[in-house]
Amino acid sequence: MGITKLEVEKKLKNPLFDNHEELFSRLEYDTNNKLHYIEVSNPFDEFDLQLLYNGIDLFKTKADDIIGLIRRHASYIQDDESEKGFNFIFQELGLAFWSRVL
Repeated sequence: MGITKLEVEKKLKNPLFDNHEELFSRLEYDTNNKLHYIEVSNPFDEFDLQLLYNGIDLFKTKADDIIGLIRRHASYIQDDESEKGFNFIFQELGLAFWSRVL
């Protein structure tokens, strides 16, 4: 499961990913050097980037709407951070969302 670190690095040499350090905030690998975690953010407001999950554009949809749509299919961990609207972890889906509350 997952692709190797070498395969990831090869794919990221594509000119489309020139600034991948800003887009992929964190990449983590398991003990077999297979990718198992990707943290993505959108620092490029001027570009029309899409990050889709089941047809939902995660960069253009309000956090409350995303959480409401996904929680129809899975539950998230109820803790202090989710109560405050910061962090939502859908463990069974392998998804987590962080939102800064202003």
